[in-house]
Amino acid sequence: MNNPGNDQNPPEPPAADGTPPAPAEDLELTAPRECPDCRPGALDPLRCRAEGVKEQAAYDEKHKDGPSPEQYETARLQYGKARHDAAPLVKAARDKLDHAFDQLRCIIDDSETVDCLDDAWHHVKRRLEVCDPQLGCCVDDEGDFDADVDDCGTEIVKARIAEYEHRAQEAEDCFKKLLGEPAALTERVSNLQAEVDAVEAEVGTTEAKSLYARALVARRHLEEIWWGFDHPHDYVDCVCRALRISLLARAALSELSGELAVRACRQKARRDRCEHLRAKIAEGIIEEYVRRCHPRHRHDDDDDEHRHHRHHGDDRDDDDRDDDEDDDRARRRRDRDDRDRDDRDRDDRDDRDSYRDRGRRDQEYGRRRDGDRDRGYRRDRDRDRDDDRDRDRRDRDSYRDRS
Repeated sequence: MNNPGNDQNPPEPPAADGTPPAPAEDLELTAPRECPDCRPGALDPLRCRAEGVKEQAAYDEKHKDGPSPEQYETARLQYGKARHDAAPLVKAARDKLDHAFDQLRCIIDDSETVDCLDDAWHHVKRRLEVCDPQLGCCVDDEGDFDADVDDCGTEIVKARIAEYEHRAQEAEDCFKKLLGEPAALTERVSNLQAEVDAVEAEVGTTEAKSLYARALVARRHLEEIWWGFDHPHDYVDCVCRALRISLLARAALSELSGELAVRACRQKARRDRCEHLRAKIAEGIIEEYVRRCHPRHRHDDDDDEHRHHRHHGDDRDDDDRDDDEDDDRARRRRDRDDRDRDDRDRDDRDDRDSYRDRGRRDQEYGRRRDGDRDRGYRRDRDRDRDDDRDRDRRDRDSYRDRS
């Protein structure tokens, strides 16, 4: 049953001439209002952001057992105690070794033989430099990890992830090695004591030159006893640096992994839409016909170029970034060429200035030399005149005396 009271657009009565009335406007179709943008390309960033967050959480969970401030604090305290306990033992070993060297030199009783043994040791020591482990801090990274990749292509993001992973792994390997340094120091001190005691006990009973060579090796172990950390704070600083590099690298890698997951999600969404459209081309034609021929709102009449740009804009992001990178490289190359040209011009100016300065110096030197020569000539001439006057005066005095 027709209920006029509930009809939003009641029919108009027929005109006087009997012509039917014009159809009423559908307010649902013509009412101006703003609609949210629910196109797939606009929704992809919102949906894929969750994939990025999920990937970051998975990355953080995978590396949760990496270096931590608690491990740093424990290592710092353990090394301080090990270093304190080792100091008097190392001093005693050094005194024993010095006494053993004095005894061996007396037994050998030939300075040339001792000098020859020392020279042989220096040659062997130089050959060992390529074989020796690295002493001191095992990480020298500056800690610069940039996770801002909005203007970078996907390949650059992947390359940056690979680089940061390598640097993070190096820092963590160093950190793990440093955690074992307190125990390693205690073991080195124990081995040194046994080695020095053996040398001291065999003085006078073992061939002197062989024992002297063993004493030189013991001295080398004594020099390496602190493993390149001359002071306790050197070790603490190194552990701190390795910890910071690891934490900074993992934080940046977490962000980059999330960004890579977002990009992969958006690329997959675009591929899925393309496959869906290829599978349902007829349905797509009808959907587009309804949108284009029966517009509900003004914003549905966007021109094809705008829709094409919105639909394919993300596909061109990587290409645009690659073009920008090429432009940046060309611009850096031009800047480098300009700097080189400026340097050459500056060098040419400096050479010309130096040549002019050298010419002026030569002229000044020539004038001074000519002046010195003239002054010497006048001085010799005056001296000759004085000698002539003195001779004439002596001759007159002599003639007067004879008269």
